[in-house]
Parts: sequence; C-alpha cells; structure tokens
Amino acid sequence: MVADDSIAVAGAIGLMLRLKGHTVKTAHDSREALLALGKEKFDLAIIDLMTPVMGGCELLSKIKSDDRLKDIPAVVLAGENREGLKARALALGASHFFVKPFKPKEFIDAMEKMLNEEPF
Repeated sequence: MVADDSIAVAGAIGLMLRLKGHTVKTAHDSREALLALGKEKFDLAIIDLMTPVMGGCELLSKIKSDDRLKDIPAVVLAGENREGLKARALALGASHFFVKPFKPKEFIDAMEKMLNEEPF
C-alpha cells in the first residue's frame, strides 16, 4: 500500500515495486488508505506524512493501534526533515523514515529487505 497524495510519487514508488515483482495498491488520501488496509492484506504500508484527510502520523497511529493492522511494517515519507519528525514517526511505530527526494536504489533496497523480512 502506498498512501501519497502526489500521483507522481505514488506512481514512481508503485512502478519501482512492480518492477521487482510486487503488487501495489495506491491511495491518494489517508481515509482511502485506511479503508483499503481494513479490506485487504498488505505486506507493507508506505505513508506520506502530508496525506490529505488526516495526516500521515495520524494514519500511522491508527494502523499501529489496530490489532488487525499493527504488524504491517510502515515506512514514512516526508517532504522535509524537520527536527523531531523522524523520532515521532519511529515512536509511532514506523519501521523506516525517508525524506523526499530519496535515492531510488536505497529506497527500493530497503523495501525489498523489509518485504523479505531481512534486517537493514
């Protein structure tokens, strides 16, 4: 699951993961993402902090407080690296934090390791 209001970012991430053989669903707001997460099984949630309807931190909090969803690894994307933002996302349960723009190879390598349950 990729939750990002930017069609370009969601599309690029989706393409990178599809090229590695993964199935990807995108949501362009947090409500859409939460509904999809409740209906389907996902191996990974990639969440932009600036997702519309509710922010990415609130979406992450809802995922991690839901017994059905809490074990899904969550990766947080941020448009800036404000002080404390990474610490807050990790404290809420994010497995990893990336600041946009990120290096595609580093990002996809980290996602592959998470999907293969390898520590990174």
